[in-house]
Amino acid sequence: MRTRRERESDTAIYSAGPWPRRLRLGAGSILFLYVTLHLIDHALGNIGLGAMQAMLMVQLWLWQGAVGSLLLYGAFLVHGGLGLAAFYQRRFYGLTGSEWTQLVLGLAIPALLANHLADTRLALLLYGLPKQYPQVLATFWVFVPLFGVLQVVVLIVAWAHGCIGMHTAFRLKRWYGRVDRLLLVLAVLLPVLALLGFVTGAREVARDLHVPAWRAVELAPARIGTPPEAAHLFAVRNACIGAWLALLALVLTLRGLRTWREARRRGIAITYPDGRVVEVPAGFSVLEASRRIGFPHASICGGRGRCSTCRVRVLGAAAALAPPAASEAAVLARVGADPVRIRLACQLRPRAAIGVYPLIPPDIARSFLAGSGGGKPGEERFVVAMFVDLRDSTALIRDRLPYDAVFLLGRFVETAAAAVLAAGGVPNQFTGDGMLALFGLHASPLEACRAALGAASRIAATLNEVGGALAEAGGPFGFGIGAHCGMAVVGEIGFGRSRTFTALGQVVHLAARLEQAARDFRQAAVISAEIFERAGLAPPPEAAREMTPRGHDRPLAVYLLSAASLAREFAPA
Repeated sequence: MRTRRERESDTAIYSAGPWPRRLRLGAGSILFLYVTLHLIDHALGNIGLGAMQAMLMVQLWLWQGAVGSLLLYGAFLVHGGLGLAAFYQRRFYGLTGSEWTQLVLGLAIPALLANHLADTRLALLLYGLPKQYPQVLATFWVFVPLFGVLQVVVLIVAWAHGCIGMHTAFRLKRWYGRVDRLLLVLAVLLPVLALLGFVTGAREVARDLHVPAWRAVELAPARIGTPPEAAHLFAVRNACIGAWLALLALVLTLRGLRTWREARRRGIAITYPDGRVVEVPAGFSVLEASRRIGFPHASICGGRGRCSTCRVRVLGAAAALAPPAASEAAVLARVGADPVRIRLACQLRPRAAIGVYPLIPPDIARSFLAGSGGGKPGEERFVVAMFVDLRDSTALIRDRLPYDAVFLLGRFVETAAAAVLAAGGVPNQFTGDGMLALFGLHASPLEACRAALGAASRIAATLNEVGGALAEAGGPFGFGIGAHCGMAVVGEIGFGRSRTFTALGQVVHLAARLEQAARDFRQAAVISAEIFERAGLAPPPEAAREMTPRGHDRPLAVYLLSAASLAREFAPA
């Protein structure tokens, strides 16, 4: 028999799962399209009232038909209903400024929209009043200017809410970084043009009001309604606002009851690496627990299960945890993580006491997301990480003049970096006597792996040539290479103007461990077998090994290669 705590934990997982988010995003996208078309229509007022009316006919055809009405009203109910469910479910610990803004704006939209809804759509449905731009602008600009202010406010609020939602949903997509600035320009320019068009069209209507024939046609009771009809629509509007406020009050009451009930129960203990232990109610995710106590925890996507930066190593009875859902398992598989010991903190909702160890530096979310620092947003993508190190660099420069030492180290790094660039890679970080190179930033996994092997071959060949030429100055150079491939978070990290592009993740850690293993095995390179598999190349069978890198609990298939083998077997064509 399952306990009440287990049932509550499953309910929390169900209500916070991926399908409600996807459904809410789909419904929100329809509403965002609706608002966008409205803004475009308003912006056409800069051309004239006739252009606004022409675009309005397109909108009426699109949204007042059977299919359009079903999509629009269905999206409104789904997005609003799931938004209220998320408002009840979510724990408001560690929300960013944009998340708070989106939340507040989203809760305000239905109340602000009620007036426009009653004055246009309900007027058509209840009384058959075909109000269009002449009637609406006359009301907003001349008869009841307060309604015009409300209309402007609701458009701005809905647009801001939608833009934040779209940015949150797509900012980690690979294509987003290429168009984010253009989208920002459009996000600012479109509402400005819409407001200008609104004012221009309203002034044109105000001039037409002085023409008796125009007033007789456009402001006839058959178009704008009678005073009793207006009073009824006003009452319906107030009822809609009251119903929405009552729903918000109900949700807040339920949240309060939940908090009161949770405070009376013994919680689930979660232990952190610094020794802190927090007790949280059943249904809390590990990420929510971290935010509750202020424990720094990376989460680029904001806890929505769209990235792997919040992942943790589970310490203790990992087998007692519920298995990851399909969406979480897919994310873990992308980064090659063991789904038993490694879990996403935003999706892991423990049923019993556990310990966790976050695997990603806690400042990654601040460093990798675009903000005041002007950095590029981080993204997860397949890369090959390669570390190249100068062997015995201390002995090489110990008895040399400083300028000679700098010359030798610079010659080594220059040669290795040139080989990486020639193969299509990117020299990323320099440590004096070593370098991290990345492959695959703008290439497929197959191309990235072949480029990395080509670079390793070039390094072996060119360092041998350069080292021979510099024999009297201290060469030939001994070197070591470690390379591994997989998913990593790539983006800018740093503070202010001191920012640099780099990669973070298990693939980088393993590449560093393999470079150290090359030293231990007295080989020129230790390269993971996965790189050769993805490249479709076959290294010498006798070079195959299986090792467990330091700090990892699973063996890794690798190949140990000499400098001669690298230069001979994998030289670029």
